[in-house]
Amino acid sequence: MGTGVGRRMAAGAVVVAWLVVGAVASAFAMRQIDVAFVAPAPFVLAFLPWLAMTAVVPLVVGAVLRRRALVAVSTMVLVVAAAVYLPQISGGSREVAPGTATIRVVTANLFAGNDEVDEIVAAPIDVDADVIALQELTDEHWAAIEASELAASHPWSVVEPRPAPSGIGLLSRLPADDLAIVDIGLHPAAVATVSTPGGPIDVVNVHPPAPSPRSVAVWRDELRAVADLVAGFERPLVLGDLNATTDHPPLRAVMAAGGLSDAHRQAGEGWGGTWPSRERRVWDRRWPFPVLIRIDHVLVPDGVEATSVSTRPLVGSDHRLVVADLVVSPVERSGET
Repeated sequence: MGTGVGRRMAAGAVVVAWLVVGAVASAFAMRQIDVAFVAPAPFVLAFLPWLAMTAVVPLVVGAVLRRRALVAVSTMVLVVAAAVYLPQISGGSREVAPGTATIRVVTANLFAGNDEVDEIVAAPIDVDADVIALQELTDEHWAAIEASELAASHPWSVVEPRPAPSGIGLLSRLPADDLAIVDIGLHPAAVATVSTPGGPIDVVNVHPPAPSPRSVAVWRDELRAVADLVAGFERPLVLGDLNATTDHPPLRAVMAAGGLSDAHRQAGEGWGGTWPSRERRVWDRRWPFPVLIRIDHVLVPDGVEATSVSTRPLVGSDHRLVVADLVVSPVERSGET
């Protein structure tokens, strides 16, 4: 009887192991094929790095129970995961030669319900950023910023505060032209051409809606609109909460449209999480979950390279802000001689 029970348990373990490795393999297939219109797909892909780690379990089960096919498939899935994710952490902070043109940018989702206005003002000041991209900017947030030294130190600004999460703002202490709010769907974009020591760059601050089961199509369509917007600029620098990771095909389409690279990956911080942040309070208690995924991004064009990227807490928000130091190399724009 004991032997029979043991066999049934082993058979059950093998079945579960195949289900696990099959789920991981299917998720990687979804990563390559744009199935963003299927409601569960964006959620699964958001957590793909963590899901991929579970393929170790089938590998162990297969090795212990001597199931060669299970070992082979699990190994292949883990090799694919390593090929995708290890390059994201292979870079690192780089030394910048004296005299090199650099700028610092920050992107921060303030959280529309955040009433910690003093912290909202203090955080960008503390990081000493040249360009500040704000999402979920409300009238209350903007009133506090306007009354602070932040507005004085960053006089080039374009903002559209809203009571909903669609509020947006872009501030610069570097001279900027062509500042505008662009309608791309439910959530507008803020754009500006900023003059940097390495030449002008087109800063685009965006915040597509989150892909909840009822809004997956809206999320997908707005990311497509972001791709179209970015494609219209010569040298786009995209900042913001894109509510997508680089495992989502619609975000990779945005990157392809603008010839963009992931600043986190350049700096060897590809797994740097930004959401959900423990700084948000729920029922007077800190958000209980660890920071698991990165949906807040700095996406850089050719000729712009991230030397360092970090995330920092923002009191009252469910996102960590992202700070990036960028080297801007001179590039001739169309019409310049």
